[in-house]
Amino acid sequence: LITGEPGIGKSRLVVGLEHRIKQVRRMRFVCSPHYQDSPLYPIVRQIERAADFERDDPAGVKLEKLTRLLEAHISSDPDVAAIADLVSIPLAAYDLPDIQPRQRGKSTTLAALVRQFERITRRNPILVVFEDIHWADPTTLDLLDLLIETVERLPMLLVATARPELQPAWSARPQVTVQPLSGLHRSHAASLI
Repeated sequence: LITGEPGIGKSRLVVGLEHRIKQVRRMRFVCSPHYQDSPLYPIVRQIERAADFERDDPAGVKLEKLTRLLEAHISSDPDVAAIADLVSIPLAAYDLPDIQPRQRGKSTTLAALVRQFERITRRNPILVVFEDIHWADPTTLDLLDLLIETVERLPMLLVATARPELQPAWSARPQVTVQPLSGLHRSHAASLI
């Protein structure tokens, strides 16, 4: 967890880290003050980008792109249905007897997303970045809580940035390092100038 005032360089530090870490898959989730009331907005946006959804893609094309991204099949993997529902792909046209609408709740979706992270890490280590979690919606924070629980058993480095006023409960966990950023000491600033 990297904390610091706005403009101090949290994002720049993460970019520097990304450039130094080679041979890993990178996933970036950016929280926004405009979408604090949109559950899992950063996750939805990242899935849409990674799947290469186009605005005019019909539901069938989006579902095909999603299954290709997830490397799964809609009829044999209930996680695909949960994630398709998350990214607003209507599934009414598909015969999915094992996936009833009542089963597609928050906990089902979060569990499906965690399993996707686990699948990805089986193939390659990953660097997961959550930017500006002080703007995250509550459901994204719930997902982050679940990922923090699983991070120590996966080949995954999870980096989150936040303003100092955010003090998540998981920041005291043994697998979490908190790095507060402060301004340069006056002598260092003068030397830099």
